[in-house]
Amino acid sequence: MLLEIKLGAGEMMFAEMQEFASFGIEAQHYICRSLDVARSPNISPADWARNEGEAHDILSQKQAYRLLPGIRQAMPRADGFMDSEAFLLPLIAVSTFDVTCGPIASFAEYRFLYERLFGPEVRPWLASAFLAASASPHLPAEIRQALVKSVSSGLTDRWSSAEPAYLPRWLGDCEDLAA
Repeated sequence: MLLEIKLGAGEMMFAEMQEFASFGIEAQHYICRSLDVARSPNISPADWARNEGEAHDILSQKQAYRLLPGIRQAMPRADGFMDSEAFLLPLIAVSTFDVTCGPIASFAEYRFLYERLFGPEVRPWLASAFLAASASPHLPAEIRQALVKSVSSGLTDRWSSAEPAYLPRWLGDCEDLAA
């Protein structure tokens, strides 16, 4: 989260909860599903899929997320050294999957997910990966333009080193909760 003010842990968690609540319900569902797929590579599509299309998407996401451990290992060091072939290219590949296959409609939604996938060290690289993914030619021009416009908050020289404080969990769809 890009906050200039120093917040306490409770305040930070509340701010992150508010940010998550500002996302559309489909983006919230996708972020929670993505975090589960990342944490549990053996997750069954039946755990998340609401239809056959989503089951296929989850299998594809599991395949794409096989790159996550390598990206974590190749995270740029504090001295600035980066092996772009081991870090940035796979980060762009996974980002492209999430931006083009999921309901990620803004840099804020993408950043929220990726901070939780990789930690605060990835923040300086997120705008680059997001912009590369957003430029995918198979996305309609109006979607590409909206995605690119949403990244202005990610273009900064100062990045918070604070760990994300809020890890969202999906409680279920409204129909499931009402039953």
